[in-house]
Amino acid sequence: MKNKKSAKLLATINVLAMIICTLSIIIAPFTEVKGKGVKRVKELTNIENIKDDTLYDQIYIDKDYVYDIRTNLNQVTVNCTKSFVVSQDNPKYKAIDGVLYSKDGKKLYYLPSEKTNSFVVPNGVESIESDAIYNCSTLTSLDLSEVKYIGYKAITYWKKLKNLKMDNVKKVDRHGIENTGLKKIVIKQKVKLEIHAIQSNVSIKHKKSFTQIKPYVYSCYKWYKIKAAKGYEVKVIIKDMSCPKDKRTVKGTVKSNEFDNKIERKMTRQLKELQYNFTINKFGKIYFFSEYEEYIIKTKVRAFKYKKNKKIYTNWSDYMTYDTVDSEWC
Repeated sequence: MKNKKSAKLLATINVLAMIICTLSIIIAPFTEVKGKGVKRVKELTNIENIKDDTLYDQIYIDKDYVYDIRTNLNQVTVNCTKSFVVSQDNPKYKAIDGVLYSKDGKKLYYLPSEKTNSFVVPNGVESIESDAIYNCSTLTSLDLSEVKYIGYKAITYWKKLKNLKMDNVKKVDRHGIENTGLKKIVIKQKVKLEIHAIQSNVSIKHKKSFTQIKPYVYSCYKWYKIKAAKGYEVKVIIKDMSCPKDKRTVKGTVKSNEFDNKIERKMTRQLKELQYNFTINKFGKIYFFSEYEEYIIKTKVRAFKYKKNKKIYTNWSDYMTYDTVDSEWC
């Protein structure tokens, strides 16, 4: 009888030990990082149990979690530094070497912020999702391999990034690449750049002769520099969508890759005549104040240089269309 009771007690103790072990993985204790004002957890932590203002070395996603990654179910921001661990039975996510992907491997959802030196996106990945590569502290080089799409704010706040290879990218969404350490990007293929797609201080290098280049426009007042260009011709169309036939056109020539004072004065005159609610700051940014009206500003440019005292041109860029419904400033 005593042996049976002892066996039952031992079995109960083993079960409790397993439960405690599991909980220690899923609900991890906090380890404060002194002097940094944030907490850091080194143990594996379930994504549903994370807290704000905390860094997590490892985050666990169980088989039932199919929700957003940047914020959990409680709208707490996810900050993963080293690796994700995903249940093999999860239908939406999987992890490879600690990086979080969609189950089919076509989307990269999250690159932990302390991946070192360089990172090559695996073949088969077609898109970098919104906020996927954020605030990486050590990476200096990124190869996007077969990636075709860079999402909204996909690669941001990454000051050590110096090299980006994006040979197969077809589209970069708004603010897709910003606040990085990049100085130049080489583009060999045709790419659709949405408004404010790549930070405006980046120089885009085209693998084409000058006359074959098709410039890219950053916003309604600024565009990316063309190497060897001596100036740019600019054409801007302004219209009110409630009266689309009443459109105005502004043309001009500038030396730099943004509006100069002359074009700003022309823009101001036209916008005032159309009675738009706006202001232009000292950097040429146009701010609109009416939430009930929809205005459209379309800008295109072409660069020029001189060859034997004769002007030669690049192609015209596509129009960059700015819609006040999408944003209050261009």
